[in-house]
Amino acid sequence: MFYADAKKELPILIIDTEGLGAFDEEENHDAKIFLLAILLSSLLVYNSVGSIDENALNNLSLVVNLSKTLQIKQGEKVEDPDEMAEYFPVFYWVVRDFALQLKDMDGNEISQKTYLENALKEQKGTSDSIENKNRIRRLLRLFFKDRDCFTLVRPVEDERHLQKLERLDQSMLREEFVEQINLLK
Repeated sequence: MFYADAKKELPILIIDTEGLGAFDEEENHDAKIFLLAILLSSLLVYNSVGSIDENALNNLSLVVNLSKTLQIKQGEKVEDPDEMAEYFPVFYWVVRDFALQLKDMDGNEISQKTYLENALKEQKGTSDSIENKNRIRRLLRLFFKDRDCFTLVRPVEDERHLQKLERLDQSMLREEFVEQINLLK
């Protein structure tokens, strides 16, 4: 049990789903797992590695297809994304092994949330490829109205320690990583 304060006990159920893009599953297997996790969650923590780039956004393109599979009212298909959005949880995008500097084009520091919002801005152009990229961005912004981003540096400098992180003493972890984990908590 998690205690939000000394007087209230708050039960928490943590669901750890497999990653997206399983090789040995049928095409819509990931979409079903992802949709189930979304509908059961009040907070969805999505994690990826490196940075939020086109590949990372494309991995979330399952969200684009949710409107094709989601039925909320007794067999009635919901076509209005605004109506679907009310069923979606808070969304935290955790970017692990993050090495970029959080700065804007002018070199000013930006927040992690601003980094996410910048990544979700629509691209300029009118090609089919750009429109598809922008559709993913629009739907992510629409479905996950309450969203944030947390970046985590690599937990250790020494590659050999990566294989045994769960057994490492906290003092062996990078101080910046520990601070970022505490912020995320």
